[in-house]
Amino acid sequence: MPQRFTMQRLALLIATSVAATLATPVAQAQPAPQDSGRGMDVRPFFRAVDRNRDGCATREEWLRAGAPISSYEGLKDERGCVTVEKMSKTPAPDGIDTNHDGQLTLAEMKAFDKKMAPLMAQRAAQDGARAKATISDGERAAATWAVQNLMSRHEYMHAAGLNLEEVDSFWVARDGKFAKTAAFASPAWVMNGIETIRGAYGQGSRKDAEAARKALSAIDPSVKDTEAFFGAGAEWVMHTSTTPIIEIADDGQTAQGAWYSPGIGIMPTVVDGKVKLNPVMFWEKYGGDFVKENGVWKIWHLQMAYDFVPGLPAEMVADIQKKLGDLAWKGLAGGTAVEAGERMNGALPPGFSKPKYSYPAYSPQRPGIVYPHLPRPYKTWGETYNNCNCDQ
Repeated sequence: MPQRFTMQRLALLIATSVAATLATPVAQAQPAPQDSGRGMDVRPFFRAVDRNRDGCATREEWLRAGAPISSYEGLKDERGCVTVEKMSKTPAPDGIDTNHDGQLTLAEMKAFDKKMAPLMAQRAAQDGARAKATISDGERAAATWAVQNLMSRHEYMHAAGLNLEEVDSFWVARDGKFAKTAAFASPAWVMNGIETIRGAYGQGSRKDAEAARKALSAIDPSVKDTEAFFGAGAEWVMHTSTTPIIEIADDGQTAQGAWYSPGIGIMPTVVDGKVKLNPVMFWEKYGGDFVKENGVWKIWHLQMAYDFVPGLPAEMVADIQKKLGDLAWKGLAGGTAVEAGERMNGALPPGFSKPKYSYPAYSPQRPGIVYPHLPRPYKTWGETYNNCNCDQ
């Protein structure tokens, strides 16, 4: 389709420039010197092309005379004929009447076509570039799946506590052009830059998991404080990416997505030699921006928005308590419901900032809010909002 469109545009451009040789009423006896847009006597040209003098210049006659076929395509009627009357209705372009006698000859038409050919080729290349700037339906579908897969990988890696591996594998490169503008945001904070994300979400999470494993191994002989037991004793968070809305930019270089992400989390802590569970359920949303980096889709910005984060009753973790046996903390499970990553107190660490907008959790007094913004069609980055919730 883009190739056919380009050729049609090219034919039209040549027809309106080259074949615009064509104007002055034939009845004019002594045509005045040509000015741009004024008519010309096209009868000399027509006599050279219409060899059988039937008033219909056919495609075969046009080709035999060596006249530009693009102008024929722009001037032919439903019968496939070019006539003097049809030619005379098109204004003449600058420079076609080389001897300024107000008459068009076959030689002048050929010379003008030769002069215009480089310009037409340039215009054709520009048309082709513009056509290519909009990706095909197949490319858009493949990109949509790639973006959905990225979000799913985020969920799987996060559930396994492999945040550091997630950042290094599926986020923008640390040494790439998008590293400084990468962002991971919540209603309370924004991690700015891929190094901050890697340090806090990646390495910080790993240190927390290692400390939790050490604490658990100290009271449970079945757990060894080795890498083989990574994740034991650590926070477990599982949530999904549902109701996706994904838009791929027309140039195929960036994408935006929005998801609802319901799930649960359990935060075990060692209290007086026992394992206390702090289970929560959370209903949150994600907004994301994605970029094609070195031909591969990567996570660029992620924005979290929490609607409802209730604690879970003891009954919902009864089986886990039973498996803990004597290690189970005997008080009621549960406690203050706190979303993952929201346990910072005091000043924000280096590389963090306050978000421009803090999404409010649900309350009966809260009005209806659609946030993060639902993706909308766009051509290229810069024409739409971003999901970093920060100044860039």
